[in-house]
Amino acid sequence: MPETTAPLATVPESPPPTAFPFPMPEPDMVVLARNPQEVEAAQKQLVAWVEARIAQCRHALAESEENVAHAKKRKWKITGWQSRALAARHRLDYYGRMREALAAGYFIMPDLPIEIFAIRTSKRKPLHEHRSSEYQYPRLGDQVTDIPPGIGAGRYASPVASASHWTETVKSKDGTKDVKQYHCATDGFEEPDFPMKLVKPQILDDTGKAMALRIFDEIGIIRPQSQQRHRDPIIVGRIRQRGLRGNCVSFLLSWWIDTRDL
Repeated sequence: MPETTAPLATVPESPPPTAFPFPMPEPDMVVLARNPQEVEAAQKQLVAWVEARIAQCRHALAESEENVAHAKKRKWKITGWQSRALAARHRLDYYGRMREALAAGYFIMPDLPIEIFAIRTSKRKPLHEHRSSEYQYPRLGDQVTDIPPGIGAGRYASPVASASHWTETVKSKDGTKDVKQYHCATDGFEEPDFPMKLVKPQILDDTGKAMALRIFDEIGIIRPQSQQRHRDPIIVGRIRQRGLRGNCVSFLLSWWIDTRDL
């Protein structure tokens, strides 16, 4: 009988790679703009990058919420799953507000030290703080944004809260004499106060328009180095991300050059 040869094992073809259900963002890049044309191109790149990030965040949020539902159904502990879902919501809000700022025409800028004069908050009352001193009324710490989720949420207030001041007479530590003690405690939010009064109306108008959007969590200024009275500040808005990572991104809101300064 002729020798029979066993058929070769058939190797199944590798399945095609699974397509992602969301567009992949462009690789991380360094945005460099040296002229108006490059600024416009960089803006378009950033918008596309943020759109892809948002799609990723939506997919991650949907997966996380599905996992929470599965855990509940099986009566597993859901704390960790809920934390992941919350983190996904925070990222989605962060990138969503970033997209709105870019769509409104604001440009991302390096994160520089700024003098904050307005914070976005959803709180009715500031964080309570009470300090006392034997020498003078103590200074209270600045309030910070609680990063209200969503565009248009919250309101703007000054980081410097209104305060009550009072004094009382108490015994010294050794109990030998009476001493005066000065007290200071927060009692409410103050309206934002633009820190420079000699500025052009366009600066104030641009700042007001940015605040009306209620996208930015902090708004502040970079003061000019020169002490000349007609020099105007740079107005900056910051968007912050809730959560442990605490990412933030800064945007140029208004900028002015007077040729008399040059």
